Amino acid sequence: MIYPLILSGILLHITDGAGIQTMNIRVKSGSPGIIPCLYDKKHKENRKYWCKGSHLVSCSILAYANETGKYSLTDYPAQSIFTVQWKNMKTSDSGYYWCAVEIGGKRDTGYYLYLTVQSTPDVSVALRSSSVSGHEGGDISVQCLYSPRYQDKLKQWCRYEDQSCYTVGRTNTSQNSSVQISDDGRRSFTVLMTGLRLTDSGWYFCSVGDRQIPVQLTVTEAKRDPDVSVVNSSVSGHEGGDISVQCLYSPRYQDKLKQWCRYKDQRCYTVGRTNTSQNSSVQISDDGRRSFTVLMTGLRLTDSGWYFCSVGDLQVPVHLLVQSDNEYKTESDDAGLFPSICRNQTASNDKEDSNCSPDGPSEQMDWIFLLYTAVPLLVLLILALVIWRLRQKHNGALSKRGPDVCSVAEGPMTVAYDTVVFKKAKNHEPNQVSISRPPERDEVIYSTPKLH
Repeated sequence: MIYPLILSGILLHITDGAGIQTMNIRVKSGSPGIIPCLYDKKHKENRKYWCKGSHLVSCSILAYANETGKYSLTDYPAQSIFTVQWKNMKTSDSGYYWCAVEIGGKRDTGYYLYLTVQSTPDVSVALRSSSVSGHEGGDISVQCLYSPRYQDKLKQWCRYEDQSCYTVGRTNTSQNSSVQISDDGRRSFTVLMTGLRLTDSGWYFCSVGDRQIPVQLTVTEAKRDPDVSVVNSSVSGHEGGDISVQCLYSPRYQDKLKQWCRYKDQRCYTVGRTNTSQNSSVQISDDGRRSFTVLMTGLRLTDSGWYFCSVGDLQVPVHLLVQSDNEYKTESDDAGLFPSICRNQTASNDKEDSNCSPDGPSEQMDWIFLLYTAVPLLVLLILALVIWRLRQKHNGALSKRGPDVCSVAEGPMTVAYDTVVFKKAKNHEPNQVSISRPPERDEVIYSTPKLH
C-alpha cells in the first residue's frame, strides 16, 4: 500500500551509484510517507538497508529490505530502486538517514539525506498518495503545490532514473509533446502526461526552486479490442443466394494483406488493386480504414464449411451454412405449419428423420387440410341436430295442449274470464250452456262463462 506523502527537499545530484548522493527532504509531521532510494544496477542482488546517523560506517540500521516495522523497505531490482515507507514521523525523528547497499567484504555504498519533520512543507502534491496510475495510451495529471514565497521559483517535472526534466517556460508548455506543464502563477502548477507508454512507469518529482517531492507513476497495459475480428462468426444463406462477412482490423494492420480463406483446402481470395478477387463468386472490398467486406454470390451447397478472415499473420474463423433452395422456400413460406424440428434443420442431410424427409411435408399437408375441413362440418351437423330436436319438442307440446278458448258476453256488464274445461259428453246438467257441434263420436266440449 502506498501512503500519502508530503515532502520537500533539495536534490543536489545523483551519480551512477558509487558516489554520494545528497538530498534534503522535509516531511510533514504525523503523516505517512514514502521515498525512493536509487542504487547501481550491479548491486541488484546485494542486501539493502535504511539507517540513521551522520556517517555510514557508524549509522544505526533501522530496517533491511523486505522487512516490516516502523520503516518498511521494498526492493525493486528491475528498476534498481528500493522504497522506504513509514506511517508516522515526529519532529524528534529529524536527522541524517542513509539509503545503503551492503557490500560483502568491502565498505558499504550509499548516499545520505537529511529529513526535517515539520507541520507545513513548502512543496507538496494534491494527491491522496504519492502514487498516480494510468493505462497505456492514456493521460495522467499531477498538481504540484507550493507556498507563496516560491511563486517566482523555477518549476520542473523530473524523472529520478535519468534526471531528465521538463520546465515551465514562457509558453507554460514544455518542449516535449507528451508532457505539458502549466503554472497558475499563484499556488500550483500542473503536469499533464499524454500518450503514456509502459516505459514511462517509474519515480518522478515535482521541483520548485531547491525543493522537491517524489511521485510514483504506474502505467498499465490498456485493454483493447483484438487486432482482427468479425461482426458475425456464423452466417447462413440459401443455394443460389448471397452472403456477406465484415472483417474488422485495428489501425496498425491497415497496410497488411487481407484475405478470405477456406480451412478445408486453404484456398484464399485476396484483395487486389481493383478490390475484387479473381473468382467471380467471391468479391473482397477494403475500406482502407478499419474493415474489409467479403461478398459471396451464387452460393452452392458445397460452399458450406469453415472459413477465416486473414489480416497479415492474424486470422479469425467464420462458419458458413448453405441450405438447399427447396428447403429455404419451405422454411420461409410454410414455417408456421411445420414442426420446429424441421424449421431448425441444418445441412446435415439426416435421412433417418421421417418428419423432415422430402415426403414428410406433403403428408402433413393432407392431414392438416382434412382436419381444418372436418371440424367445421362436424360442428354444423351437431348444431342442426340440436335445432331439429328443439323444434320437434315444441310442436309436440302444442298438439297436446289444444286451443285456448274464451267467451265474451255482449252488453254493458263486466266481462270475466274463466278457465276452459274439457269434459266428456254426458247427460246435460242444469245451468249449463251447451254449444252444439256436429257429433264426433262421444266427445263434446263445454264452456261456462260467469258474468258479474
